[in-house]
Amino acid sequence: MFPAVGSASSHPEDIVFTFEESTEGWGIPDWSYDFDDYVAEDVVLSREITSLGSGSLEVICDFPGTKWAAALVELEKDMDLTGYDYISAEVYIPRGAPGGFMKARLILTVGVGWHFIEMRRPVDLIPGRWNRIKAIVEKEDTMVSPWRGQGGQNLRDHLDAVKKIAIRVEYDAAPPHVTGGRYRGSFFIDNVVISRFAD
Repeated sequence: MFPAVGSASSHPEDIVFTFEESTEGWGIPDWSYDFDDYVAEDVVLSREITSLGSGSLEVICDFPGTKWAAALVELEKDMDLTGYDYISAEVYIPRGAPGGFMKARLILTVGVGWHFIEMRRPVDLIPGRWNRIKAIVEKEDTMVSPWRGQGGQNLRDHLDAVKKIAIRVEYDAAPPHVTGGRYRGSFFIDNVVISRFAD
């Protein structure tokens, strides 16, 4: 589990999820089961494929391969990310998954209005290896934001009121010309870190 974070702290501790003993509160949101383009079926603790330590979060999914579809897992927890610099996670898709089609993004839900803010650019996932997803936590008006938010919202204005953190794996098929075939299987998440320093 992660440490408590004080809103006034200028040097907060890193928040780390390594899934050593449990899924640590991460799961599939109920709303996603109502949409046929969201295809995550279950999450379990895995001991088979890990990036760090002895456990990882295994997400069981069924991508049809004939349209855009996604699997999303999230943690709902009030967090104050003031003073943090980076958010990162590692995602593994097994060999045999469709290469060139699968991507991942970090997503945050923030503020009193529970605004949806996602990474502007997804990260390509290469089968058979751990892939790092990483984004800077925006702090200044002058920087080009790595995030895009609904209704013009930005992460900088809501760092003290983060409600959820999520990881979305997307299968970016665009029929009829670009399809990659069905992928029914798993992907794995490990070493989710909210850090005050670059690593």
